[in-house]
Amino acid sequence: MVPDFTSLLPAVIPADAERFKNVIAIIPNAKMIERTDEATKKNYLPFLAAAIRSIKLVGLDPCIFIHEGSDDKYVAVRLTHLAPDTLVIDEPNPVALKGILGSCYACIGSRYHGLVSCLSQGVPSLATAWSSKYESLLKSYGIQDGLLELTHPDTAIGRIERWLQHDLGDHGLRESLLSHALSEQQKTRAMWQQIFGSQP
Repeated sequence: MVPDFTSLLPAVIPADAERFKNVIAIIPNAKMIERTDEATKKNYLPFLAAAIRSIKLVGLDPCIFIHEGSDDKYVAVRLTHLAPDTLVIDEPNPVALKGILGSCYACIGSRYHGLVSCLSQGVPSLATAWSSKYESLLKSYGIQDGLLELTHPDTAIGRIERWLQHDLGDHGLRESLLSHALSEQQKTRAMWQQIFGSQP
């Protein structure tokens, strides 16, 4: 077992990176509706809409990012019906998208590789999950309580509110993420070395 290799993918920092300094990235995933229990399916979009309202209440800027394909775009459109006037970004270039996400203040994500893009650049993140791999990813970055359980949406929103009001003000959080990111990248480089070093 080794970390996801996309943490090594270089990001293209946007020329207007300052624009994203107060942005909380919301990264939806159609699989949260397709491959989860009935309660999670029902709660997912209302939960994201409530998260967007919480973000606005603390003076930060929510922004919906389409990370993968037409299915996620459809989810994003449905979400904008519940959370009008929320900016949607659909950047097709993956390294440009990674650069934008790395310029954001924080992330609430449901796409695995979107979370990798954020965490590997020191962007604090919380996650919803349809697979156990999300919990493993968060733990590898030292985030033991970052998984949002949508069968209890009020508890999940309470976690987001504490995160917004208290956790994100801790500068040590970003430093810790970058330290874990370096460790993950070193493990990935060691994997590539093992693979190519074993070739005849």
